[in-house]
Amino acid sequence: PPTSQEHLHTTSDAVRRSELEAILWHLTDGPNAALTQALKGLAPMALWVSGERIFKTNLSRMAATMLPPIAPGIHSTFTQKCWGRSNQERAYECLNVASIHRHYGVEPKTTRDSRAFFMRSLIWEMHTALDNRDVSPVARTLLEEALQRLSFELVFLQSMVYMNRIQEVVERLGGTPTYADLHA
Repeated sequence: PPTSQEHLHTTSDAVRRSELEAILWHLTDGPNAALTQALKGLAPMALWVSGERIFKTNLSRMAATMLPPIAPGIHSTFTQKCWGRSNQERAYECLNVASIHRHYGVEPKTTRDSRAFFMRSLIWEMHTALDNRDVSPVARTLLEEALQRLSFELVFLQSMVYMNRIQEVVERLGGTPTYADLHA
């Protein structure tokens, strides 16, 4: 089985993720700077616990639109996996957050926990920035877009993990079963 996530990057995925990264860059500087803490290394890591509850709605909505109809328990389990440390670490890597950290003189996160906790802090800051009345209309629109795109990426990344597991099982079984195999 693959030990890295390079199989999760196609051209369209890379373009989509670079667009989200560009939005994050845009929100850290200039007239629409709404993210002034986490990406610049100024947010306390203690804030990571605050992100899940406010972001859960985004993930649930996105998963409901992207996935086929599934039982509520399975849906909850899937969205919890989307919020999990491994998936948050994948998002940290895919969005090239380390380059933003280096730009601001912040040491990039190196462990799964620190990357996941950072992403949760970033999500918390994005949501709290939306509640800030001083945020410009352009920044508000970019924040909403970034949250929606981040939701998509987290659901997509977790879906790809499951799809790759299924592909491995199919390969171990010697290929896709035929109709006759399934009804034997």
